[in-house]
Amino acid sequence: RAVCRAFRAAARARAEERIPPASPVRSRSSVAVWAWAQPAFRVAAGRRTVLACAKRRHLDLLERVLAQRNDDKAFDRRLWKTAGDAGHVHVLQWLLDRLVAKISPEDATRLDLSDYRYIGNEDMPHLASALRANTKLTILDLSHNEIGAVSAQHLANALTANATLTSLNMLNSWLTEEGARALVAVAESKPNQVKFLYGIDEDTTSVDFSERGLGPADAVLIAFDLRVNATVTKLDCNDNNFGDEGAHHIAEALKVNATVTELHLYLNEIEDVGAQHIAKALATNTTVTELNLSENEISDVGAQHIAEALKFNTTVTQLNLVGNNEEITKDSGTSSRRPGGTGPASSSDRAAAPIGTRLATRFRLRGVVHTLRHPGGGGAATERRGTEKQGATRAGLAAPARLSGVGGGSCG
Repeated sequence: RAVCRAFRAAARARAEERIPPASPVRSRSSVAVWAWAQPAFRVAAGRRTVLACAKRRHLDLLERVLAQRNDDKAFDRRLWKTAGDAGHVHVLQWLLDRLVAKISPEDATRLDLSDYRYIGNEDMPHLASALRANTKLTILDLSHNEIGAVSAQHLANALTANATLTSLNMLNSWLTEEGARALVAVAESKPNQVKFLYGIDEDTTSVDFSERGLGPADAVLIAFDLRVNATVTKLDCNDNNFGDEGAHHIAEALKVNATVTELHLYLNEIEDVGAQHIAKALATNTTVTELNLSENEISDVGAQHIAEALKFNTTVTQLNLVGNNEEITKDSGTSSRRPGGTGPASSSDRAAAPIGTRLATRFRLRGVVHTLRHPGGGGAATERRGTEKQGATRAGLAAPARLSGVGGGSCG
């Protein structure tokens, strides 16, 4: 059929005098050769030939035709779909090997399909079919692709059958929590093979996931990597959408992780429930020294949970609660002083005080927080810090932690 089309195209071209008079177009074969040399015809007829070869499993001819096509597209959706719909798994595996050779010619064990370039929700079933029996790939990057819950399940099934993949990167891939949990369940069932699901490899010490629009599903995968990783010391997840669910997943990982010393969860829509989960993790964690929970929605209730945890935690030295929700609860009765004065604070002053100030005041006598930087700065703040430190020393309390409160002061 392609040859017949070539004849007709060549005849039309000759009739329109688009063939130079000196061209040796004297036979049908030469006409076909000339027609195939035209880029537009080669692309149109070549695609039909490619799809026909994929449908009929003619790999040798498929390879020759693809080599002749003037097409730089690495991932041909129609070609993958044709082979996948026909059920030709070995054709899909051949296409996967060709894809690896085209994208990563120097490393046959790594395949980078990231950055919105290749894989969509409709492509994953075919790619998963090729991954099932693949024995070469060890690292697969699918970050920044549109992979939904159904596609994640296809990938999880492929990961179950695959025997060589050790690392996936699903960063910002539009996963649902259901899909993320399916991947984690498979990875946990193969602890000696699958090590990472979010691109945090064993050589990483500092991870920056800030401003990525990540949600609870991403936190599920980050938490898995933290549980098995033994090198990361700093985790920056500022300005995302974790919420209480995401904070819960990260907190559960902190109960196991023994290397993270800095955790930044600034501006993550975390409320009191999330703060409670983090507090439970702090009660047992012995490595985190700096915790940033600023610009969230934590009220006095969440601060209460954190303060109770700090009575048992001896490692946290910097806690940032700047810019949190100032929902006011009834004071516990402990006397406090106005930020700029010397006498006892009234109930209205206590209500207007930042959450950090109220946290420090409420639990100062319990040995939780002893040092507070006030927004005014200067000698008055220094005098207050000195007085608090002397009081803590006389009471025989632990070394002070540095706290940042709402409405000003240090950001830790």
